[in-house]
Amino acid sequence: MAEKMLLRVITNSAVYKHPENYVLARNTYYVESFNNTMNIFQDKRISFSDSQYLARSQLAVCHWNENVDRPFTSVWNPRRAEAPRSRKGKKNYIAPTYHYRDSTWKRFINNIFQ
Repeated sequence: MAEKMLLRVITNSAVYKHPENYVLARNTYYVESFNNTMNIFQDKRISFSDSQYLARSQLAVCHWNENVDRPFTSVWNPRRAEAPRSRKGKKNYIAPTYHYRDSTWKRFINNIFQ
């Protein structure tokens, strides 16, 4: 009885019925990358007012969106004594861009002088 109930709950779940909607959620790379960017803009050791917190959050989102999938120039494969069979290299990314700063500034100035 309990086995049938559990099977019914599992087979009626949205994840079971539509797995194609959840295929891209296999790793946490993008979540970790975004959290790292948020930590750069919002230092946990500093208390911000609500308006500063919102502004820093929005800047972090702009920065992350602009630089999230930037290409890399090469892969560095160091020999590590503690893990000699390790083949995972470190990507050397191109420098991040900051075009969002210019576009935000232009919008701000245009709003003032309209």
